[in-house]
Amino acid sequence: MENTRRDRGDYAAAQSHFHETLARWRALGDKDAIARCLHNLANFVRGRGQYACARAVLEEAGLIFEELGDKSGAAWCLNQLGDIAREEGALAAARELYQNAFWHSAKSTTAGASSGHSPISLRSLATSETLRPLMRPVGRRFRFS
Repeated sequence: MENTRRDRGDYAAAQSHFHETLARWRALGDKDAIARCLHNLANFVRGRGQYACARAVLEEAGLIFEELGDKSGAAWCLNQLGDIAREEGALAAARELYQNAFWHSAKSTTAGASSGHSPISLRSLATSETLRPLMRPVGRRFRFS
C-alpha cells in the first residue's frame, strides 16, 4: 500500500502508512517484520533524499537482523548504508561498508542460505570511486589491473 501511494506521488501518506505499519509490528513484537518494515522505510526515505533518516533506520534494521541471525538482511542494510555513504561522497566509508556487506553475505551463504547479495556488494564495491583507479575497463565492465 505504501508503494502504491508513493507511486501516485502521495509521499506524505506513504510515509505515514510506513510509520503506522511499523508501530503495529512493534506492538506485536515481531522482530523480523519490524526489521523488514524498517528496511522498506529506509528505502523510501532514501529515495526522498532523507539520508540521515535512512541511515538511522537502516542501522536499526541491521541490528535487528543481526540479533535474529539473519546475515542476509544485515548484508542488505550494510550495502545500502554503503550506497548512502557513496551518494554523500564519503567514498572510504562506502568502501568499508560494501566490504562488510560482502563478508556478511558470504557468512550467510556458507551457513546454507543462498542470499545472492555477495554479487550485489561486489558490484557496489567495484563501482565505488575509491576502486576505479585500481581497475581497468574491459568492455562495459571493470576488472582489477
